[in-house]
Amino acid sequence: MTHTTNVILTEKFEVLKPLKVFLAGFLATAVMTAFMLVAPFIGLPEMNVGAFLGALMGDHMVLGWVMHVVIGIGLAFVYVMFFNHTIPVINDTFRGMLFGILAFIIAQMILMVISVSGLLTWDEKQSLMLMIFGNCVAHLIYGAVLGTFFKNK
Repeated sequence: MTHTTNVILTEKFEVLKPLKVFLAGFLATAVMTAFMLVAPFIGLPEMNVGAFLGALMGDHMVLGWVMHVVIGIGLAFVYVMFFNHTIPVINDTFRGMLFGILAFIIAQMILMVISVSGLLTWDEKQSLMLMIFGNCVAHLIYGAVLGTFFKNK
């Protein structure tokens, strides 16, 4: 019998290991952030998440980076509790990547708010499509790390 942390959708229960989810979320966020920092060296525009999120909080870049990590850890909890055992995909990594697409859509909503509020420079607006592509790849990487970390048995 397979047990799951998804109490709401499957009516099964497994003891949630918050430390494991916290560490997985932190690791997935760190790997995603590393890709975003390397992106300018492979031809993608700079994706400074701390600056983007910080712009929404009164131009506090450190607070933006903290929010980025908190969001990444929070999304890991959402993945484990609601999506890990319900997305009908056999491959664990691919399951995580599908969740990464959902996280990407949420990130694009935030980016849309930033872009229409006038917080992006002209150069950033010119490279917005490449930035969206890089952001998609980054969230796929985030989801792949989560999916690899939490295997379905």
